[in-house]
Amino acid sequence: MSKHSFFYAVLFCLLCSGCSKTRIPIVPPVNNSLQYYLALGDSYTIGQSVSAEDRFPSQAVRLFNGDSSRFQSPVVIAQTGWTTSDLLSKLSSTSIESKADFVTLLIGVNNQFGGRSFSTFEKEFDDLLLYSINQSKNRERKRIAVLSIPNYGLTPFARGYDTSKIRVEVEQYNAACKRLATARNIAFLDLTYISDRVAADPSLTSGDGLHPSAKQYGLWAKVVDSFARKNIF
Repeated sequence: MSKHSFFYAVLFCLLCSGCSKTRIPIVPPVNNSLQYYLALGDSYTIGQSVSAEDRFPSQAVRLFNGDSSRFQSPVVIAQTGWTTSDLLSKLSSTSIESKADFVTLLIGVNNQFGGRSFSTFEKEFDDLLLYSINQSKNRERKRIAVLSIPNYGLTPFARGYDTSKIRVEVEQYNAACKRLATARNIAFLDLTYISDRVAADPSLTSGDGLHPSAKQYGLWAKVVDSFARKNIF
């Protein structure tokens, strides 16, 4: 299988969404004190090529909790291959019963790789910001963080691609994410500088040669934890 075909198999294999309304119950614990974290995105959020325990939302919750129990396990709505259109489609057919104490949004790499319309991405990303605001507790924007798209052009998988083009386009997408988030008074957290280390540290990339390893996700989780402690806890 060619690299191009493999990328589509990994990043663009889409799951079909049902037409009926899907209910995702957020069941409060008996003591009614635990909070919950809603993570929205694509393969980077679902943690392609690592275990559920090693993806960054799960590692972030462990940091949130420390020696106590503050947060439930994260609610992850993400899938390998999803574009902004796919995520919006899933959310439109999903009903979440409780408002989130914390929301992260990381999406766009599949729009970029697939050469989708950039103006459509901007419109749909802003729609996802509005969804995140509506889904956060008391519609508080301090409870939301947009995460930057990693620079996958430095991964082993990208050898043979135009890595300069990848970097320029990822920077373009991240600039749009930051601009749109800032306009909505939502924080933008830079994770791309961490992905830039993969060329010097192969252990930051998972076995598929493309996605972050548990170690890299751990570094992301520290950035998320730092933000949450300053703004939510």
